[in-house]
Amino acid sequence: MSQILNILTFPLRQERLIEASAGTGKTYTITGLYLRLLLGHGDADSGFGGATPLPLPVDKILVVTFTEAATEELRGRILARIREARRAFEAGESSDPLLAELLRACDDRALATRLLLTAERQMDEAAIYTIHGFCQRMLKRNAFESGSLFDTEFVSDDGRLRFEAVADFWRQHCYGVSLSLARAIRRHWAEPAALLQDLAPHLATPDLLCLGATPLVTPGGEPESWQQYHEAILQRIEAFKAQWRQAASDLEPLIAGSGVDKRSYSSKNLPNWLAQVGAWAQEPAEDYQLCDKLERFSQTTLVAKTTKGAPPEHPLFVAVDELLAQTLDIRARVLVEALSEVRERIQQAKQRQQLLAFDDLLSGLAQALEGATGELLAERIRELYPVAMIDEFQDTDPQQYRIFSRLYVGQASCGLYLIGDPKQAIYGFRGADIFTYIQAKAQVAAHYTLETNFRSTQALVDGVNGLFAQSSAPFVYDQAIPFEPVLARGKPDGFTLRGEPVPPLPWWPPTATSRWRRVLIGNGWRPPVRRKFISGSPMTRRGWGMRRCSRGISPSWCVPAARRRRCGGRCASWASAASTSPIATPCSPVRRRRICGGCWRLVWRRATRSRCAASWPRPCWVGVPRNWRPSIRTSCAGRPWSSSSATVPGSGRSKVCCPWVAAS
Repeated sequence: MSQILNILTFPLRQERLIEASAGTGKTYTITGLYLRLLLGHGDADSGFGGATPLPLPVDKILVVTFTEAATEELRGRILARIREARRAFEAGESSDPLLAELLRACDDRALATRLLLTAERQMDEAAIYTIHGFCQRMLKRNAFESGSLFDTEFVSDDGRLRFEAVADFWRQHCYGVSLSLARAIRRHWAEPAALLQDLAPHLATPDLLCLGATPLVTPGGEPESWQQYHEAILQRIEAFKAQWRQAASDLEPLIAGSGVDKRSYSSKNLPNWLAQVGAWAQEPAEDYQLCDKLERFSQTTLVAKTTKGAPPEHPLFVAVDELLAQTLDIRARVLVEALSEVRERIQQAKQRQQLLAFDDLLSGLAQALEGATGELLAERIRELYPVAMIDEFQDTDPQQYRIFSRLYVGQASCGLYLIGDPKQAIYGFRGADIFTYIQAKAQVAAHYTLETNFRSTQALVDGVNGLFAQSSAPFVYDQAIPFEPVLARGKPDGFTLRGEPVPPLPWWPPTATSRWRRVLIGNGWRPPVRRKFISGSPMTRRGWGMRRCSRGISPSWCVPAARRRRCGGRCASWASAASTSPIATPCSPVRRRRICGGCWRLVWRRATRSRCAASWPRPCWVGVPRNWRPSIRTSCAGRPWSSSSATVPGSGRSKVCCPWVAAS
């Protein structure tokens, strides 16, 4: 169970997990904890260093993030916070609640001022790095313990080495294959660059295990070759084709006389499907292609399609299931061997040329920590950085977490603060793995959360809380990644459009099709359907974006079936002359009629002419975007009509005259 984080009482030793949603003050918390470490704030329980907390210099506090831009921003925010705190200690007062509490808890303000001034001057030496920058420094600084070379050259792009390794693999394995195997390989990769594109995401994961498609051992003790694997697949397909040809004559009466659904297996479809599979079975097996209608005759499909009576049964139907369940392709086999060999070729080339790339920094430090001198290397790093803060921890991959887990987990005299938003871990940014986060959360006993959002309005926070409260497990892994509702202390005013407040989180029911949403939202409209605003507003017909009628006409009488279509020249363009009063035009006695406005067509559903013209002599106004101001135009039927530039009372939107609602 997570507890609410209080910066002033947060324990600064051992490993801590801080879960911070967007806008809840994550950077503010990082800078606050940084100040406490600089000042040696806290007691025996919450301070760092034992019974008498000791201040730490900036080069002893490790802060790790994942991009250069984030590193520079965090460095600037920490420096600004140190400068603000130093001025507060010099003045003896501060309006900031955190700084005011630090002032009250400080016994020696002169010493605290000197510590902050020293930290401000030494900020260029602060240990605020990216994950790759941290690994590079540790490998260079501890070359003996890590086993790295002194004169290694760092390269930011190893694409040339990767392509050369894949090209060598391609020449060695693909040039001497048979024609049928070459065709099978070419179906997936026409050239080495295509193979490299499939291998690239996995080359940086040295401990990746490939399950299945591993080469078998022949009776001679040698691994099964690609050609043997390819021929084995073709033999399985050819054996099934022979079995189909032998039993083909029995299948149609067997299926027709069973209880299978005759709407699917009709007298028209069944012979056609059997003929297609039969034609495929007559051809020699030269590739891995199966007939697309073969699944229709699997035992599993036939049982599922049988609603009444007994399903058809035949050994051939079971053989279809077995054939479809097999991996009848060489792709997985090629990828398994290519991944292993290409990775080894790349490492050999880097060792020959004494090169290191970004991925080598992580794997090099991880392997060094797990090697024979790993414990000595870990002690050296902990002496350099007794405290580590990992920002954006949800973006950590398994290898990165192994490094920090090996260094700090279980070390009572050190501090490790893992800070991030677990809800973002599901998106896999920068190679992140959601299961790595779940594993880290299970290993760390102390969990904290930030409960107040300082960025959004009350309505938006309530809307998000209400949305995710509809599910007991909104992120599937409800025990590891639950949804924690937050409070709001952000902007007092929300977003407004043309003077009207906009609901921050509208909910579109399934009746509003995706095409409606895409067209209307992009043009400032909202579909004329009932909407429920999750931010607390009840379901309403007169919410923002709904049409308004001057006589209170029910929206069911004016429903624009929004379709964005090209007029095709059938409608006259807007005239330049303006009109200040609507012109009533007669209404034809039809239920549906289109009015074109540029490339818009709005279809208004009306009941009859009597209801339209006789019942309501006043025009019906419909809200449209203010920037759409027609003047005088010609309707589809050739009758002129116009619109007023006035606005509907209380709406802020222009009025367009509906020509069916006319004065008699």
